[in-house]
Amino acid sequence: MIYPEKLTAADRKEISDRYAPFHNFAEFWTGFTDYQKGRSCPHGWSNSRAGQSWDRGAEAAMWIINRKSRAALPVVEFGKPTTKKPSTRKTKKRKARR
Repeated sequence: MIYPEKLTAADRKEISDRYAPFHNFAEFWTGFTDYQKGRSCPHGWSNSRAGQSWDRGAEAAMWIINRKSRAALPVVEFGKPTTKKPSTRKTKKRKARR
């Protein structure tokens, strides 16, 4: 789980650029953590400020999680060989049939 307090300064800057002014409301950060815990929006009206703030917080959590999971994957360009290490597993040689 990614806690709001553990976000880097760069992450916080991107969130404030993307989700201003909603990132200033407490419901935004509640939505951020609720999304990761699998909870639904507790606010009945989606067009309320609280509901919109919660929704933007959940969206920010999706975005941060997706970005961090993609950063862990190797980048593979089409048509170029990967720099995958060869397997060190020894294979058994089959006996030739007679």
